[in-house]
Amino acid sequence: MKKHTIVIVSLFASLLLISCNFKTNDLEATHLSQERLARIDTMLNGYINAGKLSGATVLISRDNQIKYLKSFGYSNISDSIPLKNNYIHGIASMTKLVTCVAALTLYETGYFKMNDRLSDYLPEFKNMKVFVNNANGDTTKEAANPILIKDLFRHTSGLKYGSMEYETAGVDLGNVNSTSEFVQKIAAIPLHFEPGTTFEYGYSIDIIGCLIEKLSGKTLRDYLIENIFVPLKMDDTDFYVPKEKMDRLANFYMLRNDSLILAENYDKSAYKTLPKMYSGGGGLVSTAEDYAKFLQMLLNYGECHEKRILGRKTVELMQTDQLSDVANKGFLSKGQGHGLGSGLINNAGQYGELYSDGSLFWMGLRNTYFWIDYKENLFGIFMTQMSPFMVFPYGEQFRILTYQAIEDKNKLNANRESLIIFNNSQVAARFLLLLIVS
Repeated sequence: MKKHTIVIVSLFASLLLISCNFKTNDLEATHLSQERLARIDTMLNGYINAGKLSGATVLISRDNQIKYLKSFGYSNISDSIPLKNNYIHGIASMTKLVTCVAALTLYETGYFKMNDRLSDYLPEFKNMKVFVNNANGDTTKEAANPILIKDLFRHTSGLKYGSMEYETAGVDLGNVNSTSEFVQKIAAIPLHFEPGTTFEYGYSIDIIGCLIEKLSGKTLRDYLIENIFVPLKMDDTDFYVPKEKMDRLANFYMLRNDSLILAENYDKSAYKTLPKMYSGGGGLVSTAEDYAKFLQMLLNYGECHEKRILGRKTVELMQTDQLSDVANKGFLSKGQGHGLGSGLINNAGQYGELYSDGSLFWMGLRNTYFWIDYKENLFGIFMTQMSPFMVFPYGEQFRILTYQAIEDKNKLNANRESLIIFNNSQVAARFLLLLIVS
């Protein structure tokens, strides 16, 4: 009897397994119109032919299948070297979500709680001051609220990106040798607003990277490799591009006077060597396929490649609006909020463009972009290496053109089939329980 029970348990478990082994080129199975997806090609080729885009790699996955993965334009315009799917991009602030997921693995292990004071772990942030703007110039006062760890995840810490105050104090946060030095320098500057009161994009996630190092006793790079990159098989994601991969680093261009000017190639790239400090807020490079493995893990509520990175309830917490009690949401308006590590669409109707409620999204300064749609079981990735940021709406147009290609003709039937499968699973579970008990 025990032998039969083991066999049945194995079969039942295999039916419930969620995998990250992507299938490809089966558009019909996930109800995406190939004809309508071709509009993405037209849009991107239009930008490239007009000299407004050097090149881009785009990826769409639905129902655990990569449905659309293409590269357009060039990695090297002057030498006519085409951009390819496996080319490596600086993903800038798309690093933030990776860092936050890594921190959440420590949260799940009991290293900290969201409502803990940051100063309990990084004492440099105890007794912070806050800038006060008045008619006589900038003065300071004692902060009324402590920085909580959740303030870092939702950008309500009072820290923001480089400003006059940092320069006036002689603090160059772009030139530090370690995370401990970074913490000391940034904690010495008064906060720009009272913690917990205002969403302001800034160095908060870099501080999360410092917290990871303090709690784990490892460098941020080593912790990410061990807990994210290796389990998810993200072989091309790192804080630098080794010499053997130099030919796959996409060139970085700047648009000036309607002309694309080469700003950075491998020879003069910051990614050529390991940095002195690992920036949890913007230091990673990756490929579209590597980042897809990471997003698929989140879409699978924490599991990929038979490896569980996060628990389901933790991913659900990431999907909740952490700014619901914050009056000043900064640039996050019109139906947008912020979860633990990324933007959140609270109300697609208020946002006014194609999205689903509950979708996560973010972007990077080099014009990279992603979103995850849990209702449609879909995510998209857009990668280019361009400046200035968001001068053209590449990413948003890509998302809209993805949604308009969805053709769920049999969605009602699929829902009925899912219900039947669910009911059968319940019956199977009861049967399995009886076998185990017997």
